[in-house]
Amino acid sequence: MKDSLLSTSKDIRRYLWARSFVSSVMAWSVMTLVLQAKGLSYFEIGVLNSFGAFISILSEVPTGRLADTFGQKYALTAGAIFTALGLSVLALADSVLLIYVSEGVTGIGLALSSGADSAWLFTEHRRLGREDEYLRTRSVIGSISMPFSIGANALAPVLLSWSTSSPVWISAVLYCLAAGIWARLAVHRRDEDSSRVQHRRQEVDLPPCLRLRIERCVASLIGMIGANGLFLCLASISTFVMIAVSNFETYVGPFLQEQGLEVRMLGIALVLGSLARWFAVRNVFRLARPTDVQRIRVIGAVALGILLMVAMSAMVRSAWVGVAAYVGMSGMSSCFYILVDEQVNRIAIDRFRATALSVVSMLDELSTIVVDPGIGLLLDRLGFGASYLLTGAVLASCVLVATAIAVRLLPKRGAHS
Repeated sequence: MKDSLLSTSKDIRRYLWARSFVSSVMAWSVMTLVLQAKGLSYFEIGVLNSFGAFISILSEVPTGRLADTFGQKYALTAGAIFTALGLSVLALADSVLLIYVSEGVTGIGLALSSGADSAWLFTEHRRLGREDEYLRTRSVIGSISMPFSIGANALAPVLLSWSTSSPVWISAVLYCLAAGIWARLAVHRRDEDSSRVQHRRQEVDLPPCLRLRIERCVASLIGMIGANGLFLCLASISTFVMIAVSNFETYVGPFLQEQGLEVRMLGIALVLGSLARWFAVRNVFRLARPTDVQRIRVIGAVALGILLMVAMSAMVRSAWVGVAAYVGMSGMSSCFYILVDEQVNRIAIDRFRATALSVVSMLDELSTIVVDPGIGLLLDRLGFGASYLLTGAVLASCVLVATAIAVRLLPKRGAHS
């Protein structure tokens, strides 16, 4: 029986420490309350999120390509530094302009690390010849780092009640610590000896011109996406789920307060959500399936379960039903994103691995640009109940259609491991 990679690989242990620091970040769980304290309405928060998503969408593919070309660890390090800088600006912000500057810098930071994170871990498993253990390692790392998230969620509302900026400053320091550890990881450059890469190199022998190199990379990436119906289905389902999860988590504090939950109890709700995520990532490997058809069905089922939580929270006006929906969504969304990451890693071309993951994130950010202001306006006009019920119904229909199309396309592509 093989030893665990956490016990044999120094780099994966470093990855675990960096993930633990990132999991300890407090700012995200109370961000809406921080922005409300700075005078923003729901609609203005939605517009701000759209601006951040617009910055990210411009950065996703270029930063993913840089990660694939020069090494994912450099993207992770730079991403943590940019995110720390953006949070620091937010802590000092006393005007709308500075809040937007903070959102832009943070958006670049998150884009730098969005694809490189799981791409580095998957590539390390492949380098060590332990690719089949990727999902289990993700589960172990998630279960170890989750207590850090639980502690952060318990402390964030308390610190916020003392000072609006304290959770933001602490989060900036944690990202700086993570950057120091990311910088010590092994460098994974693209595999120039890969048969798939060699095949593409033989197709066209372009001169070393920067413009032609960029055109060639874009054409190859578009060809990979266009020829892979499974990738498009995964990206679509991920986008629909992200709309629900992102908006529910963004407004969970005000939503639970409107449902009757006392502010001092918000930390308990956040801790329960973290426990659900811990349990989910610890057991997500049990959802592993041997074929693409089975994996896409599992992903679709989990996606529908998440949207069911949104509908449930809207149908019953009760603080504890709202907490139960948040807890259920937290656990299922943690499973969902790991399953999607694994499947994209399996189908992506080696030299476009982080780029492909960045494309999925880019589509998520595009949906934020389009949808978030509208949802913010719905919340201002209709309240949480009607807005969440309408959103859940529309997104569930979209997921059903995307999953049905995927199941029809998969036999043509071939169900493989």
